[in-house]
Amino acid sequence: MSQIEFTYSYKPIDGSHELSAYDASQALYGIARSLAITSHYVIHNKVIKQAPSLRGAQVFIRPPKAGSFEFVAPVVELIAGGQAAGAVGASTFSINYLSDLTRYLYRRATGLAEIIETQQLRDLLRRRPGDVDALSEAIIEDVVRLHRPVGRKVPSFNVYDPTRQIGNFDKETQDYANTKVVDNNIEEYSGNVSSFNVNETTGRFYITKEERTVAFQISKKVQIPREQRQLLSWSLSEYDNARNGYIILRGRSLKSRQGLLKTIFVTEILEPPD
Repeated sequence: MSQIEFTYSYKPIDGSHELSAYDASQALYGIARSLAITSHYVIHNKVIKQAPSLRGAQVFIRPPKAGSFEFVAPVVELIAGGQAAGAVGASTFSINYLSDLTRYLYRRATGLAEIIETQQLRDLLRRRPGDVDALSEAIIEDVVRLHRPVGRKVPSFNVYDPTRQIGNFDKETQDYANTKVVDNNIEEYSGNVSSFNVNETTGRFYITKEERTVAFQISKKVQIPREQRQLLSWSLSEYDNARNGYIILRGRSLKSRQGLLKTIFVTEILEPPD
């Protein structure tokens, strides 16, 4: 049996040591559901949409310490041995993978710089980027729920695994996860395609200067020539082989109210200037 603990620390600044019961319940639901979905994927390489579908692990919540709102959520009994052991197992290596994936998904959902430490996560992003996109979609509402207590009394909260801080989340990250504002100005973004669904003409684009990926989709309002679309596949191939496959995407953008980019609606695809 193996275990990893995630800690979600909410600290009211008025000294009241009180949270709204509804806000706290929403945060707890977001904690339990997001960890269940991520844990199930680490064990089975399968994206689920409902927390009760979790198999091979259990997510618990320990009572907060007196005078604090530090919810400790142990994820217990990752599969030990058997068919999944080669992929994830119950070792420190697999626990690091779960922690790394959880951090990556939380940070992607809130517009923070994406950090990757384990080789397993690097391989996942190269070989099965669509699964990462599906996981991101599956937990986005949970990330919104995690932010429910954030407000005047609770300006921010922190998430930790046993050895590090996964992230500091506040009104800005809440805004990113929760709001959508379309900017009708055409802008340019330089980077690499990190995932691409040819049938849906959607994917993820790594923007070098922001050190994170954002969603993109081909705008339905324009007809992009085939030779331009081929640049997407070329860039993805270069990215998969750890080579420079920089291209430029031009289009309208979906942003948070604070102006952080979330999605590019692509109207033109260009090769970078020599």
